[in-house]
Amino acid sequence: MADAPQVAYPQRGDLEHTAISHASLYSPHKEAGGQHIYAGMVPKPSHVCGLRRRTFWSVLAIVMAVAVLGGSVGGSYAVRKKECNAPSTLPPTVTVIHTALVQSSSLPTPASPTASNGPMYTPLAPDIVGLIDNACPTSNTLRSDTDTYTCYGEQDLPGYDASGLVAYTLQQCIDACSTMNYVAKKTTCRAVLLNNRLSSTYSSNHRANCWLKTVAGSAYLSTQPIGTVAMLEVR
Repeated sequence: MADAPQVAYPQRGDLEHTAISHASLYSPHKEAGGQHIYAGMVPKPSHVCGLRRRTFWSVLAIVMAVAVLGGSVGGSYAVRKKECNAPSTLPPTVTVIHTALVQSSSLPTPASPTASNGPMYTPLAPDIVGLIDNACPTSNTLRSDTDTYTCYGEQDLPGYDASGLVAYTLQQCIDACSTMNYVAKKTTCRAVLLNNRLSSTYSSNHRANCWLKTVAGSAYLSTQPIGTVAMLEVR
């Protein structure tokens, strides 16, 4: 029997030591969080960064949501601020065109308005106005407040001058003639001659392009194209 496998039986002391070891392994010896901790078991951590696990994850979720919301609001605000700060300007050609029209226009340029009489206009100086319109109307008839005139285009009525002045239109010229008669209380002015070459006539002909005449009638007319003649009709 010596060559067969042998069975080793534990001694009495060994059995007692083994029983004690198993008992101490599974017997509670410490409490944590209300649970029994057994020797040989590794407890799960109940806190993260000093906070309870559930509280830590809740706080983390809130922080992430606030960060995402803040990024969206900040981006929207930056875009809106950029749009608000964008300069609102007109195309430069608008100003250039407006300036060119004002500088090249032969019309009077408006001055600043006043509180008493409204807008005031300052006409261009006669020595910088090249030509004016002195054409006869279609009916060849002109009227002032009290008088009627017959118009003859591109004629001359030499001599017989009562006075001279600057006129920008044919109507201004005949109004001056009728005013002279009203002041004199008699018919002193009977015709007018208006030269349309304002600047040259003003510089060379005694600062006048409208001449008030003391005679009327086709017999006094010359075919030389000096200007427009308007004769007062017999009253």
